[in-house]
Amino acid sequence: MPKQYITLVILLYGFVSCAWDAGESEKEKTPATEYNDSMVHSPSIVDIVPLTKAEILIEREMAFRSSLPPDLFEWTTHNANLYAIIVNEFITDYTPRNELIAYYMIWSMAYNDNYSEDQFIADNDEFNEIYNGSVVEIPDSFQMDDGSLVSICFGDTYSDTEQSNKMVSPLLVEVLKTSLKKANSVLIEKIASVEIKATTNGTHHLRSNHYNKTALDISKVNGQQIFLSATENGVFELQKAFDENPKIRENFGPFFKHKTETDGIRNNHFKIPGCFDHIHISVQSN
Repeated sequence: MPKQYITLVILLYGFVSCAWDAGESEKEKTPATEYNDSMVHSPSIVDIVPLTKAEILIEREMAFRSSLPPDLFEWTTHNANLYAIIVNEFITDYTPRNELIAYYMIWSMAYNDNYSEDQFIADNDEFNEIYNGSVVEIPDSFQMDDGSLVSICFGDTYSDTEQSNKMVSPLLVEVLKTSLKKANSVLIEKIASVEIKATTNGTHHLRSNHYNKTALDISKVNGQQIFLSATENGVFELQKAFDENPKIRENFGPFFKHKTETDGIRNNHFKIPGCFDHIHISVQSN
């Protein structure tokens, strides 16, 4: 299992400390809100005795979780491990922006079948050129070298109720096809289907490669969500195959987060939150 799935003891303590009955009444859905610094909740401060680092992290988690609206709080109750992955990132690297990103990710997970990148504000790529070339549809299947077919399923996003079967860069389609072939060439249990949750649909940063028609998010492999152990081998080999394509730009997923610049220089430790629940790929614009 990827290391992100280890739930910290500190968060378990936080869960116990701020346990709350979400109630059995139907919860009112919380709309995603626009970026606003006033949303950010600062951690509480104890003035009498200086807090240890562990106590500061617990306070941050407790303050953050108690500030969530009832529907999102209830999601954290039923998805403790997923919540722990999200909150671990921002409480250990705390900034108001990272806290807001965590809020958006929880909202997206709650309303997008545990997909975290709807209303995502951290996927900007201002140095990738604007793509103005031709566009094509993603086919509903690809034929592999052995004659078998990999089915392509298309999901939708809650923020705009749009499906992901949009027109995209031909290079993006080609990289997806060749990478599926390469992954299946080494897998014993083959990839038979993938679900694309987002292309240009959903809500992203204005300079996201999703809006550039050069990115897509894969949220399921063989009908299983990517964060489940049943998909581990397929997801790892698929990420590896994407990485070996010379036209890949962003390759973010549960196993690693790599970004290759236009000049071919690769950052193998690219810092971006999330992507434990899907594979985000983009291709070069030129």
